[in-house]
Formats: sequence, structure tokens, C-alpha cells
Amino acid sequence: MPLGFYYVDEINGPAQITKKIEPFVLSLPLTNAEGSEWLYDVYAYPKNETGYGDASLQKLDSDSGEPIEGAEFTLESYGTDDAAPVETIASGIKTGENGIVTVTSLPAQTYYRFTETKAADESYILDSSVYYEFYIDPTGDMICGWSSIDESGKPVDGKAVENNTLIVKNEKPSIHKFILDEEKGLEGIDNTASIGDTVYWKIRTTVPSEDLMKKLQTYTVTDTMSKGIRYASAEVYLDDQTQLKEKEDYTVEAVDELNVRFVFFPEKLAGAQEVIIYYNTTLTEDAPLAEDIPNTSKLTYTNVVDSDSTYDVNSETPTVHTGGYLFVKTDGDKKLSGAKFALYATEEDAKEQKNALQTAMSDENGNVSFMGLAYGSFSADEEGKSVNGVQNGKREYWIAEIEAPEHYSLMSGVARVEVNSRSHLPGSTKDIVNNLIPTIPQTGGLGVVLIIIGCCCLVVYALFFLFIIRKYQSSKKQMNKEHENE
Repeated sequence: MPLGFYYVDEINGPAQITKKIEPFVLSLPLTNAEGSEWLYDVYAYPKNETGYGDASLQKLDSDSGEPIEGAEFTLESYGTDDAAPVETIASGIKTGENGIVTVTSLPAQTYYRFTETKAADESYILDSSVYYEFYIDPTGDMICGWSSIDESGKPVDGKAVENNTLIVKNEKPSIHKFILDEEKGLEGIDNTASIGDTVYWKIRTTVPSEDLMKKLQTYTVTDTMSKGIRYASAEVYLDDQTQLKEKEDYTVEAVDELNVRFVFFPEKLAGAQEVIIYYNTTLTEDAPLAEDIPNTSKLTYTNVVDSDSTYDVNSETPTVHTGGYLFVKTDGDKKLSGAKFALYATEEDAKEQKNALQTAMSDENGNVSFMGLAYGSFSADEEGKSVNGVQNGKREYWIAEIEAPEHYSLMSGVARVEVNSRSHLPGSTKDIVNNLIPTIPQTGGLGVVLIIIGCCCLVVYALFFLFIIRKYQSSKKQMNKEHENE
């Protein structure tokens, strides 16, 4: 370069430079430190003020608020100009036990974004179309939520991120299943019913945030019944307030005899907190006796946005139970068939023989069976179930005999019986005994003929005897009269 004086001005530099150097003059040549000679190769060492910052992101469960370990993220830097290149700073970085991932020494005055690339587990919904953006200012603070960018490329009206840590929540819908004590009644885990009764259930599912819900392709509830339970009807509500309309908001599909599927249109649920399904079934004759009859449900939903990937989550398994009463009809010595009995809920009904719940006839072995009878009580929790439920529950009924076997009299009065977990088993209840009707000879039999003959003889003898007496008395009066005349 030609000898002379030069004016040096810094015009550009890396993003982390927070303050440029002041312009300075450089002489060519320049004397050495001793001033004894000229230096023609001159070196200048200007010093910039630079800024760096650390950035953290914490992943939390949207429901529990607990940290999520193992979620993977990518950190990229980008410019505010759409044409500006995107540079990957770090990839495959995972949240730790505290749910936090941290990247250190990021150059200041730069825009960055975290993108979740893999959820901690498949139950969480992964949405990689969402960026968690921030800006590192000259002091190293994270800034987010800006409204615009000024001419110098800095965010306007942004807010500093507390502890330089973005809080991001992951969502996973949940499902809960209950049995009810009555239609739209109290929630519990077990109830009792008789054959033909309506058994009421309730299904509750949580709905992801409105923006996320609009991106889901699948949101389906499948109810799986057990043998002895048959689907009857259902009503569906959002947040237990707004009733949804079948075919407009969802469809109902009968997968098979034991599975019914509610297919929801996800956009119809956006903005709600919960979906409530009041699910009604009928207890059928196929119901097993004195054991839990389970009914469970599952929620199937999109777990990776913009894909066909789904995840199933199962509900709790509430139960219903039913029982029976078996006894033997005898005459004290042998078992009797052909006796007809009726079962009643109250003693009054039994005495008046009204409102019969069931009727049954004794078979060739004398067995009389009343099956599918409610016993025990509604249970909201396991403690109540163990005390009054399928194992130790009981209920009283009343039995009246309405037809006796031939040659036998009806049972006197009515009988109180107790249905419990064993009353349907042979030998678990007392026999009911019928008495023979006293034997009366039939009309036209030999005995009747002999009696009639005997009676006739007695009548003839009595008449003959009466005739003799009267003849004697008449003769005596005649003799007395003749004697007086003499």
C-alpha cells in the first residue's frame, strides 16, 4: 500500500458484537516501540464488546405440571428476512429429569427457535410445526413475544424470559370411565342391577388446546362391553353443557356386539375442555352371576400432527354385578316338580301377589331358580365395594307360591329370602316344603258305594224300629181301652 495515513472504520461484524470500535488513524510506516526504526508491516488489534447468552427450555405436562424428561429438540438460528438462511445450532438435545434443555454461549443480537422433533413418549402429541422463538439481546437476555421488528432488526415490545427459560407444555388427552348410581347420577366404580335394568355409565375425555385440536385427524372413543351388557343409547356433551348432535358432530359405529365407537370431528371439539358421554346399557340374561361384569373404554387420538400416527389410552374399568336365588321344592322326603313361585320386591306385594319381578317353576329335581337379581349397593370406591358390593353385598326379596304341585297344598304365607354372592349356588339356601292334601275318596269309588249302602241300611233299620215301637204303643192303648169298657 502507498505510504501515508489511513482512516480505519468498522462497518460490519458477527452478531455477538454489541458495540463497534471507534474509528482510528493508522500510519504507514510506523516506528517501533524504541523509535529506532521504521515498521512497514503494521498490525492493529481493535477490541469489540461482545455479548452471549444461555437459552433454556423446560417441558411440562399440561395437566399435572410435572417436568417431562426425554423430549428431543432442535435449536436453529434464523434471520427476520424470509430469504435469510436457517442455521442449525444443535439437534437431538433432550430434556433432563427437570424437563430442561439448555444451550450455552449463544451469540447475542440473534433470533433463535426451538423445535420439538420427538416427544418424550407416544402418549404426548408431537407438533413440529410449532416454533418456540426467542431473541438474545446485547445483555444476553432471552426476549420473546415481540410485536414487530425495527429497522435495525431488533424486536419491538418484546418481553424478557424469566430465568432465560421458556416454559413449554406438552398435551396428552386422558379418558376416565365411571358407573353411575342413576341416570346422570353419582360417579362410582361398581353397581348392581337385575336382568332388563338399564345400567348407566359416564365417559369423560379431556380435549387438547384449541389450536392443537384443529390439527388432529383422529379423536375417537371406543367402548368395550362384557357379555351380559348391551348398548342402548348415549348422549354427548361438551363440558357437560352443550349437547352434541349425532352425524353433525360425531358418528356412532357398532364395531361388533360388544364394541361401540364414537367418532368425533375434531374441529367440532376445539375450544372445549372435556367431552362427556352418558352411555346407557341394558343388563341381559347372559350376565354372569355374583362376579364383576366390566365395561371399559379407550380414547384413540392423533399423536403426531400432520400424520396418520395415533395413540390409544385406556380408561378405568368400572363394573356391574348381579346375582340369583336357588332353592329346592320338596315334601320333606322327595323333590317336587311343577310348583310355581313368584318373586317380589316387598312383603306387601308378595302377600297381595302384585308387581311380581319374576316367576319360576320347579323342575324335575325340584330346583327353583330366580336369576339376574340386583343385590348389594352402589360403590363409589373400593372400600364401599368390598363392604356392600359383589363380595359382601346382600338384598332381601319375598317369594309366594302361586301354583302347587298336584295333590299338594300351597305354601302357607310368603317367604323372605336374601340374595347375596352365594345364594345362586346349589345347597346355599333352605328348601321349601309342601304338605300333601288329605286323601278324600273319589265319587263313584267302592268305598263310597259301601258307605251309601251302610247308610241306607241304618235308615231302613231306624224306620223299622220306629214302626215297631209305634205298633206296640197303638196295641197297648187299644187293650187299655177295652179293659176300661169292661
